[in-house]
Amino acid sequence: AIEESREHLSAVLPWAATVPSTIEFREDWLNNAMESFSSGVSFPYGIFDSDGQVMGGCGIQPLNESRASIGYWVRSSHVRRGIATRAASTMVRLVLDAGWCVVVLRHDEANAASRAVAERLRFRLVRSEPHSIDAPGQTGTTLVWETERHVAAIRSPV
Repeated sequence: AIEESREHLSAVLPWAATVPSTIEFREDWLNNAMESFSSGVSFPYGIFDSDGQVMGGCGIQPLNESRASIGYWVRSSHVRRGIATRAASTMVRLVLDAGWCVVVLRHDEANAASRAVAERLRFRLVRSEPHSIDAPGQTGTTLVWETERHVAAIRSPV
């Protein structure tokens, strides 16, 4: 899925340009992901269709006791189907159900698809901050969005 989507993803996600497509790398990544999940460092998830085909990935990164950040990517052949919005909505519920109070979503200003997800889920834009440009489609400005427990509970469109 990443190999197929490399051009699409690498415009704004620097890791997509360099991640190897070898079986060994995938096995190591899965082992590290399971360890991170078990230890509570991060919570990576796959997004699959009903036939088990990878449609993308998403994850939760704890920031502190009250805040956690979410992220996601969607395979290029599956964009514009609401997959990112459904994945993000699910992660918001997981974050809040796990006891964090604030969900953070961050993306480069050029990533119009992630902006649309944040707006659809009624996140609130709280700030923009500079970042180094690590991918050809990035602007160097990160948009930081947040939603909170009481807001997300009444606004979820999914």
